[in-house]
Amino acid sequence: MATVNHALSQHQKDFIARAQHFRQYSPQEAFCDFLAIAMADMRNAVGDPGLKGTGRTEREVEYLGIVHKYFPHDYREYPPGHAMRKDFEALLALHEPWAQAVAEDRFVEFFGEVAAELNILQAGAGQFFTPVHVCQMIAKMTVELAEDPKGEPVSIGDPACGSGRMLLEAARAYADAGQEPGDRIVVCGTDISQVCYQMTTLQLWAAGIPAVTFWGNSLSPDPPYDRTINGFTAMVWYRSKPRSDDQPAPAPAPIPGPKVPQQQSLF
Repeated sequence: MATVNHALSQHQKDFIARAQHFRQYSPQEAFCDFLAIAMADMRNAVGDPGLKGTGRTEREVEYLGIVHKYFPHDYREYPPGHAMRKDFEALLALHEPWAQAVAEDRFVEFFGEVAAELNILQAGAGQFFTPVHVCQMIAKMTVELAEDPKGEPVSIGDPACGSGRMLLEAARAYADAGQEPGDRIVVCGTDISQVCYQMTTLQLWAAGIPAVTFWGNSLSPDPPYDRTINGFTAMVWYRSKPRSDDQPAPAPAPIPGPKVPQQQSLF
């Protein structure tokens, strides 16, 4: 069992405590399952096909593969209070402390410290996340409210994005200067770790930051394993272009908010 770091926020401690009380699965497994179903749900919400062009049906198969770990048979066969049903309901409820943290601080980097506390990071392979205060310093030094001479959105990239905290802090730097980052920037993050790719993708989406994220090796010429466009990118490019009044804006991505099994949804 992980020992909770007292430097964590109360919401992060709540998430970790919940992850430690699954009857059949480890906290690490519950955390990874949560990221996977949240990714499937988010991509359904924004209609992103991913790099391989997988549609809703393929994402349903991925989602239901996780559901079937908790419900080997039709979930309706498990009465309320059944241990397996409780585990799946607990998995969906992991979204609550994260949503509460985002409501208090739009740019909060929530998952990175949780992953570290749950020993999900591969320290032996050199996987460590840059401390948040260092990210804040680098963001303020680097961003300097860069302006594109043509008025285009500014692109900000991180080739080893971890949990996305450098990109989140870059967005915060714009917000602190009185500018809406959703109007000013498009960020791109890449990581070789699937968990990191998922953490970054979900947190940038929850913050409303236009983003393209890749699961792949930035140092390799090989194509990435996957990619997500989070639904806000169309909005920022649309707002940056001259247009006539009768030109419709693309629909914004949905706001996160809980739902529940056929596909049971988090958002």
